[in-house]
This record gives sequence, C-alpha cells and structure tokens, in this order.
Amino acid sequence: MKKHTHFDCSSGCPVEAAIYLLGGKWRGAIIYHIAKNNGVGFYDLINKLNKLSRRTLSLQLPFLEKKGIVNKIVLSEKPLRIKFIFIHHIFSGVFNEKYI
Repeated sequence: MKKHTHFDCSSGCPVEAAIYLLGGKWRGAIIYHIAKNNGVGFYDLINKLNKLSRRTLSLQLPFLEKKGIVNKIVLSEKPLRIKFIFIHHIFSGVFNEKYI
C-alpha cells in the first residue's frame, strides 16, 4: 500500500493544533459540556464529570480560556457566580444539535 507522501503536517498544521487543544484526558469532555449546556458553572461541570477533580478542572479552564475556546463570565448575582461559555468557532460544526 502506498503512503501519502504529499501530506505535510509541519508546524502550524490545523490537525496538529486541534489535537493539542483537545489533548489531555478531560479537555474534550469539558468543551463538550460547556458547548452542550450553552454555558455552565464550575460546580456544574464537576457534577457532570463526576470523576474530574476540582484541581484538574481549575487547571484546564484557564488553559481553554487562554486559547480562546471558552470565555469566563462573572455574573453580578449574590453570591457571585462564574459561568463558562463556548466561543471558539472552529469546533462549532462538531458541537451542533446532532451530537449534543
């Protein structure tokens, strides 16, 4: 069988970038639940992903925010609440009604 020698996944390849962004044990699941629920709070994510620790989530959310995949919204309620919403348009075709 002939290999595809014309495919070059060098630096800057979108496939490599997507794998990096979704890599890790929990990132895909976190992104999915934020997108599915049209925004979700920290403890809502903990409840939906019951094996996910608070520490892991608190490390993953800033990474996803820094990469522009989720946005943190501070709600002016008492007590103060924080909601994470899905903002990255690259994955929008993946998280449509068909899969959610």
